[in-house]
Amino acid sequence: SIETISEMAFYSVDFKMKKLILPEGLIKINWYNSEAFEEIEELYIPSTCVDFKGYDFAECNNLKKVTVSAENPRFYSAGNCIIEKETGILVVGSDTSTIPKDGSILAIGEFAFCGRKGLNSIRIPEGVKSIHPSAFPGCTSLTEIILPESLESIGDAAFFGCHALEKIELGKNAMTVTVLAKLSDALGVSTDWLIRNQTREAQQITITEL
Repeated sequence: SIETISEMAFYSVDFKMKKLILPEGLIKINWYNSEAFEEIEELYIPSTCVDFKGYDFAECNNLKKVTVSAENPRFYSAGNCIIEKETGILVVGSDTSTIPKDGSILAIGEFAFCGRKGLNSIRIPEGVKSIHPSAFPGCTSLTEIILPESLESIGDAAFFGCHALEKIELGKNAMTVTVLAKLSDALGVSTDWLIRNQTREAQQITITEL
């Protein structure tokens, strides 16, 4: 059986896939991203596949459904998200993700939602403490983000290229100098600009111009 998919496996193919069902026996994904992934809508991770990261699916611009085998020892799927069991990191998201609100998610991983062009809004639930660098780059249809009070940090370029953003709602505890500074870096605007555009009663920041 196939245990590893190597770097060049899909690099120069001239077709587009709609569904990617990875086989049992596969352990590691080590491929380069490919244009063949751009139209993938459905992804299945088998029980044996325990070595991959969000970047491996960064070109899946149309991803709508993600599923992990219930027998997988490291990852599980919920709300069309793939989550690492031990760390509580959301590793792969989709256009239709509803992040679980049970407190099990502690962080949004690097490249988790990279290039999800059909993602319109996202609610980050309470319990999430960190949004890792480059978590949402290139989400060109994303208009609304709701951030939790539990949020403590936002990584560099977390929302790079999200030019359609209209509103960000912040929990009270997220209105700290550290989080605002990181949010301003992630959006490419100044902290002063964020404060000027904040509606204090609702802890909302309305994006008037990026």
